[in-house]
Amino acid sequence: MTEDPLLSIRKKGVQCTDAERRPYVTIREKSGIIFTFKDKMKVRLCWNAADQEELTARDLDLCLFYRGEDGGTGGVFSSEYRERPEDLGSLDKFPYILHRGDKVLSGQFGDATEEIWIGALHGIEKAYICVVDYEAANAESASFFEESGAYVEFYTKAGDYHRSNLRSEGEGCVYWVANLQKGPDGLIRLLRKRKVLTLVEASEQIPGFKLICNVRGRADDER
Repeated sequence: MTEDPLLSIRKKGVQCTDAERRPYVTIREKSGIIFTFKDKMKVRLCWNAADQEELTARDLDLCLFYRGEDGGTGGVFSSEYRERPEDLGSLDKFPYILHRGDKVLSGQFGDATEEIWIGALHGIEKAYICVVDYEAANAESASFFEESGAYVEFYTKAGDYHRSNLRSEGEGCVYWVANLQKGPDGLIRLLRKRKVLTLVEASEQIPGFKLICNVRGRADDER
């Protein structure tokens, strides 16, 4: 797997600089509609964090990144990446999306979950939902998501439901699960994606993804 030595996943607990928060533009992807909904939806990542024979837990992170209607980018993700509580988002103010926190183990047999609650899509042109294998990203190796039994559920109060099983059909540590975008009827569309990316590919194709990455300049690498 070929990677860019100038790009790495951000270490949790390490703050970033303003220079790392730069908006950029990518082409819009075509994708199929899974279902549409009015405003509220919950997204849940479930996986087997550790088997009895394993000494360390798999650390998967559910993330949502977005491009705003004003062209800016942002995200809702674990506050451990930048040690900023505001990275978890809020339901009471922009972006009206809330990450329920970075969980490790939540039950017997090492089962773990993370959730993102979507209250509205006000001021957001498009949102990108993905799962990051944190340990694989740090090791700059490919993730085998199916080995952890990982899947993402989408459900609304109206009864809409969809489950996406994560399958490693490419080399990479980022699973791009789905997109959210308002349609001409005002309803929010859940759009199928299901694509495995490397860190470099994710930073190039998902607006806002660089917020959880460290990006070094080539001058830094030559010192």
